[in-house]
Amino acid sequence: MLRWTVNARDIIEEMVNAEVSQVPFAMALGLNILANEAQESQRQGLRDRFDLRRVDWNLRGIKIEKANRATKTSWRVVIQVDTAVSYLDRFEEEGIHEPFGGRHYLWVPNERVFRKRIIQARDPLHPKNLHLHQVGNRVIGDQRTYMIRTEQGPMVIQRLGKGQGTFFTPGSLSKLTLETLGRKRGGKLVKDRTAGTQVLYQLRERVSVPLKLEFYPTITRVVEQRAAPVFREAISRAMATARV
Repeated sequence: MLRWTVNARDIIEEMVNAEVSQVPFAMALGLNILANEAQESQRQGLRDRFDLRRVDWNLRGIKIEKANRATKTSWRVVIQVDTAVSYLDRFEEEGIHEPFGGRHYLWVPNERVFRKRIIQARDPLHPKNLHLHQVGNRVIGDQRTYMIRTEQGPMVIQRLGKGQGTFFTPGSLSKLTLETLGRKRGGKLVKDRTAGTQVLYQLRERVSVPLKLEFYPTITRVVEQRAAPVFREAISRAMATARV
């Protein structure tokens, strides 16, 4: 879980001219305002840099717990990526995502089929619900699916109705891509108008993860650029509400 703590030590010099009794209130107010701005900047970054399937769900994952907000006696705020959206953590640093838990492949869904929808566990096309198993030299499953091996790695294919998509025989097909699916005839991949298929998943041993989250750089930038004006405003508001 990514966490970023906004601490009062680096900005306490802003308080030197404030009414002593109002310093705790000003500090808490300034830290919370600054944290809110940093949180919103990070959420906007998610909108700009990610193709989010569940927008509100992911945005709520950039959170500040009530217990982690600044008070008059606790001058600190913690902004974090919630464990519910911990998959965002791996986008903080560029690298390679590999299978875990004993699995050999990552199942990469075909966006042309699934669009932006989340493939829920109850979805008939969820990998575990396909029940792929070997019969002779073929791997077949539910929902009219089967698996083939290509130069790009295994693919899970689904048969469709007549005239939809393209058809090809199972086996090792050379130079097969998502755009060039067809039936082997005379060494060539050709369209077949009598049946159709669609690629559901590509199975890969690893996938490249780009640096997109920019959690620490985003919040650091907001703190560096906005701390001085935010705390000047907080001091002004604290002084305006001081009891005479």
